[in-house]
Amino acid sequence: LAGVDAVVDRATLTQTQLLASIPPALRSADLQRAARELSNPSQSESSARRLQLLVGVLSEVELLQNHNHVVRELIDPGTGQRREMDVVYLGLARGYAVSPDNMSAAAGIPNDTGWRWSTLDASAGSAIRALVRILNEEQPPALVSIPMVGNFPEVQP
Repeated sequence: LAGVDAVVDRATLTQTQLLASIPPALRSADLQRAARELSNPSQSESSARRLQLLVGVLSEVELLQNHNHVVRELIDPGTGQRREMDVVYLGLARGYAVSPDNMSAAAGIPNDTGWRWSTLDASAGSAIRALVRILNEEQPPALVSIPMVGNFPEVQP
């Protein structure tokens, strides 16, 4: 147990960076509280308590990573102006957004400071809307083709 504080300190730094990639709409009050307590421990916090907080934060992040989420939030779809959009987060790796009229679409990827959104062709709006409806159980499951975004390394034969 003597080395637990050093391990928790290192993991807390990593966890702070990790939390930047979690969209605000997906951050629960418990996750934010635990992250604050970890980042600003009181002198009376025991190593065991800090370790419990760290495991709790990582468990909640894992749950977010392993599920898809649909939320409505204000984002900048790469135009310089924030707009209310329906957003589908595929775990914590990719996001797709569509405006209420389906005329504007965007794709997002996490980075060190949050999420970077880029505008998609307007034709992607109907596919993303279908994905929103499927995840909200408003229509039956179906295959939906959505554009892949991000940096993908070339596969060498």
